[in-house]
Amino acid sequence: MSVARAERVNAVPAQAPAPSEWEQLDRRQAVELALPGALIGLLGGTIAGGLAAAGGLSPALAVFSIITLGLPLAAVGAFYDVLLAKGRVPLGPMTPMALVWMVGFPVCRIFHAVALALFDSSDVVVPNGWVDFIVYNILLSIPFAIGFWWLHENFAPRWWIHIEDRNPVARHFLASLMGSVARKQAAAPDGRVKGLAGMQERRLRRREERRQRRGGH
Repeated sequence: MSVARAERVNAVPAQAPAPSEWEQLDRRQAVELALPGALIGLLGGTIAGGLAAAGGLSPALAVFSIITLGLPLAAVGAFYDVLLAKGRVPLGPMTPMALVWMVGFPVCRIFHAVALALFDSSDVVVPNGWVDFIVYNILLSIPFAIGFWWLHENFAPRWWIHIEDRNPVARHFLASLMGSVARKQAAAPDGRVKGLAGMQERRLRRREERRQRRGGH
């Protein structure tokens, strides 16, 4: 229930970036926008490989596991950020992100399992058969999506602040977040926004203060 409340708090009814904004980006700007999702996906693969190593997997197999799981997860994370930048999914709600991972996570795990089986010549990577493996990973995609969503909501805005001066889509995301925080602040009984939205408000307010100080000098 806490996750559901968090999603309601952070469900940003933001205006999607105009298609022209994405089309005007050069390759570097597009890569910048995809970086948060890619890094979070890579982090997920790294953690899984580290846990496998802690569970007795050989170092070589653990490194191979990190690569063959981390890179596909990074690709799906980057794809999600591209969907955001193109306005195909809304900024904030967890449901669209969960749908992306409900498809992407099992695909990444299938690739990972096949790669491990070929690398290690093992027939026990999917001991209960592919159907059970796929169903299990569809279910596992939900907690993974929750973790991805939380990290993305916390850290992607910090990256957008860093690149907003040279990236119009990042600037659009921040303006949408600021507008959403202002609406929540106006609707709050005491005028204060709590939770993750409150943290976003404080970060964005500090950003504006720093910009004003730079402009004053």
